[in-house]
Amino acid sequence: MNYRPEIDGLRAVAVLSVILAHAGLPGFEGGYVGVDVFFVISGFLITSILVSDLETGRFSLIGFYERRARRILPALLFLLLCLALAGFFLFPPWQYLALSKSTIATVAFVSNLYLMRATGDYFGSDASYEPLMHTWSLGVEEQFYIFFPLILALAFRGGRRRAALTAAVLVAGSFAWSTSSMPTGQVAAFFMPHLRAWELGVGAILVLFAPTRVPLNRMAAGLAGMVGLGLILACVVGYTERTVFPGGAALPVVVGTALVIWATSRAGSIATAILTVWPLVWTGRISYSLYLWHWPPIVIARTVSNGQPTAIMLIAAVSFAFLAAWASWRFVEQPFRLRSGPRAFTRRGIFQLSAAGSALTLSAALVVGTDHGMKLRLPEASYREFRSASDMSDVERRCRAAWWDDIEAMCPIGTDERGAPSVLLWGDSHAAALIPGVDAWLRSQGLLGWVFVVDRCPPLPGLVNRHLSWAEDCITRNNAVLEVVRRTPSLKSVILAGRWSLSYHGTRFAREPGDGASVAIDVGGETKEGPDAMALAMRFLLSELVREGRQAIVIGAVPEVPFNVPRRFLDDAFFKRPFATTFPAEASLARTKGPDTMFEGLVHEVGGTFVPMSGIFCGSECRIGERGRLLYRDDDHVSEYGAEWAIRSGFEARNVVRGCSDDVTDPQCSAHATGAHSSPDRARP
Repeated sequence: MNYRPEIDGLRAVAVLSVILAHAGLPGFEGGYVGVDVFFVISGFLITSILVSDLETGRFSLIGFYERRARRILPALLFLLLCLALAGFFLFPPWQYLALSKSTIATVAFVSNLYLMRATGDYFGSDASYEPLMHTWSLGVEEQFYIFFPLILALAFRGGRRRAALTAAVLVAGSFAWSTSSMPTGQVAAFFMPHLRAWELGVGAILVLFAPTRVPLNRMAAGLAGMVGLGLILACVVGYTERTVFPGGAALPVVVGTALVIWATSRAGSIATAILTVWPLVWTGRISYSLYLWHWPPIVIARTVSNGQPTAIMLIAAVSFAFLAAWASWRFVEQPFRLRSGPRAFTRRGIFQLSAAGSALTLSAALVVGTDHGMKLRLPEASYREFRSASDMSDVERRCRAAWWDDIEAMCPIGTDERGAPSVLLWGDSHAAALIPGVDAWLRSQGLLGWVFVVDRCPPLPGLVNRHLSWAEDCITRNNAVLEVVRRTPSLKSVILAGRWSLSYHGTRFAREPGDGASVAIDVGGETKEGPDAMALAMRFLLSELVREGRQAIVIGAVPEVPFNVPRRFLDDAFFKRPFATTFPAEASLARTKGPDTMFEGLVHEVGGTFVPMSGIFCGSECRIGERGRLLYRDDDHVSEYGAEWAIRSGFEARNVVRGCSDDVTDPQCSAHATGAHSSPDRARP
């Protein structure tokens, strides 16, 4: 096809938008939509070549994949090898290990699938430190191009019209699937190829329906082109990380890109004049290498600066990216794209070099991944504490798996000296993280306990989180647990723990990856939402436990941390920085205040004992380390040591019942009701 410099200009708009967003320049938060621009351009260009080959009888799958190999692999493999080398000096072991895994996924063109699971969210804090996060889009494209040429070739047997209708049906289906999945599957809609295929398909439709052949005067072309550019730029400056994206929110930028490609096929349009200025054309020509190289220097700047890169560091990172991109384009991309001449690589040569380069890159990744990301670069004691804090304890791992086979399965903890369980720990993943602490406390008192925990299911019967596809399952399980309590008279105390801050506020803290929460409860046909729903569910549960003669122990919200604690500890050890064991408390306490105040009031009113974790962890500052040990295993779950420390501190401070028998006259059993956060007239041991 004829060279169109305005498309290189459009590529420049796309890549510059992405770079400005990733560098954190105010006003360009929505620059991530540049990837969507790339998708439409790619669909248009690739389909143009495929249709030309099909119409002239030159179509060959081998030839198609040869072109993809020449275009994609040399620059990509060069980047991966450079990162494997540089990472030895610049990445702490956890990040170096992550690079190893994402490199393997990138070479296999499944990085979108791997990164979706590894980071949980393109906009999350984990993604900010993933050196190959941006390769997710390559995975989507290459997975699309595994199937699209075959589908197009088969459809083309019935003529161009049938191929166009086939593409239109696929685009409509993919778009409908993407938009319908947004309420509970926004992360999947972002990363999965079948939910992004419609964007590449719109580019294909531009070719198959051939609107560029429809007569269009200069004024109309100019208007269409400017409207298209306006839609793209409006998304770049108007969208943020909080925009519900992609789904329907991707439609304006996709339509805008299609309009620009359509309108600029006419000479003399205003959009054509804008996009063909030489700085944009030059940037567009190196845009693939620039896209590859722009993100790793930004990640390195974040890593070495403890997550707070200066403006000078970011400018240096972007400047280096441009220099590396030009070198990659000039000395790697261009030579491998030559198809004729004495220096050109043959088809066989390209495939052989691609296989050899991939094997070399995979070997480098495996070496990087040895010994947990080459922990030999760190003091052994530092890495040992990192692993101790990060790893899930054996007792937690055992109890997390207990309910898989039986909805009422209870996991035993503590000791069996008393013969029957007297304490139940019930909750979500925050309750699960507390298992080692409750287990140690029960053992010290000679008590047997049970555990029932399910991720994302707080112990509030009737409460549903509409962000979860398994929300109704949470209701079923919580009802089953309450029934177990009713028919087990030996259970004297029920410990309730959950990530209350997430359910109360509905959003995650400090760019933590993952979906938010939208909780609701149905009461007599009326739906209550948010904090009101939580209050109703907790009031009901406390009332039921008091009526059954059980002590309710409500564990307050654990303060959330604006960074991953073990990783920050390891980063500081790697770069030989002092590790701060506290951080400012204001933002974290603002998150815990609402649910803590609500539950403390309910405990006073209905009965039970409230144990405020915020008071244990925080004063003017919040603690993340104690006596040389880490209290968290990530940014909101406590570590094994943190669980033991928090439960011991909280239960001793509140005189939580210890070693009670059925004899309610035992003074140790009545002592649990003393203190400002207990209601002695409503709670029994």
